[in-house]
Amino acid sequence: CAEALRAVADRAADLRIDPGRIGLGGDSAGGNLAAVLALMARDGALPPVRAQTLIYPALDLTPEARRPDQPADTMFMRPETMDWFVAHHLGPEGDARDWRASPGLAADLAGLPPTQVVTAGHDVLRDQGLGFAARLADAGVTVRLRDFPGQIHNFVAMPHAIPTAHVAIAEIAEFLVEHLCGDTGA
Repeated sequence: CAEALRAVADRAADLRIDPGRIGLGGDSAGGNLAAVLALMARDGALPPVRAQTLIYPALDLTPEARRPDQPADTMFMRPETMDWFVAHHLGPEGDARDWRASPGLAADLAGLPPTQVVTAGHDVLRDQGLGFAARLADAGVTVRLRDFPGQIHNFVAMPHAIPTAHVAIAEIAEFLVEHLCGDTGA
């Protein structure tokens, strides 16, 4: 992912994009990757990014991140499913406490770009998104949190089955236009 971001920034002229208007986004594990890239960009290891959208992001891969009273049976993301994903993502040598695996554990969130966090009420990752949004706000980052209490993990990807997804998609687009297009009016 880091190489992809570098390539986009390096080829901005060929791609006919403004390298100063690059945003990141992802859902679930993609939200994890976007958050890691934003931290790396803030620290100068990657080209700067102007905004990020994190949709029901996996931000803390440690076992302690999952409470016993979290939803026990959600349609797409059960606690044991999350454990399987984490084990495969980290591999036998991975460290879930490393911020590059669990960006929600980064010591400092100050200086990150404006961030949109979308959460779903029936999702084992909801608390992670809510907590990250609160930490961002405490760090002085512009943050827009949108919680959809009646929804499940992955609902945004199902607009034909879940009408609320249209609302989420429209709000995501609005945020991105506001923060990536800015003064251009595009």
